[in-house]
Amino acid sequence: FYFFLEEKMCPGFGVPLISKQPVSEFVKKEKREFLPFEEFQKEVKALYPKKGDVKKWYTKERKNHTNWPADPDKNYEEKGWQGWPELVSIENRLKIKYLSFMDFQTEVKSKYPGQRGVYNWYREEKENHTNWPAAPNRTYKDRGWTSWPELVGKNKE
Repeated sequence: FYFFLEEKMCPGFGVPLISKQPVSEFVKKEKREFLPFEEFQKEVKALYPKKGDVKKWYTKERKNHTNWPADPDKNYEEKGWQGWPELVSIENRLKIKYLSFMDFQTEVKSKYPGQRGVYNWYREEKENHTNWPAAPNRTYKDRGWTSWPELVGKNKE
């Protein structure tokens, strides 16, 4: 007994998303051919909805693609794999290199205008600085952080 999966086309690439190879309902695992990494990445990027956790989306979506591996991080480890965010060309927040606490504090002090509360000012200003963490109180917790006012040299408010 064999059955064929429905064929879908990858938008803009004109390649089938699902293999038309027969799959036996009695054999649990058949040797599958996976796409070369570059083709795989193009296909995944074209289908990723541009929001949400990449790995969670992939886990659900891959059930529709017989030529996508269950563990692409292992299958493509030596073939170009960098990480889940990089697979779909989004920034990997875990790989951002932040300044040392002393350099960070010096930079923040030099930019702080002094008129507003530090926290509210920082929330807006950090958008202009890719090496400033979203939550410096957590990032620098055991590396010198004491409080928002002390970050800019103010006494506690």
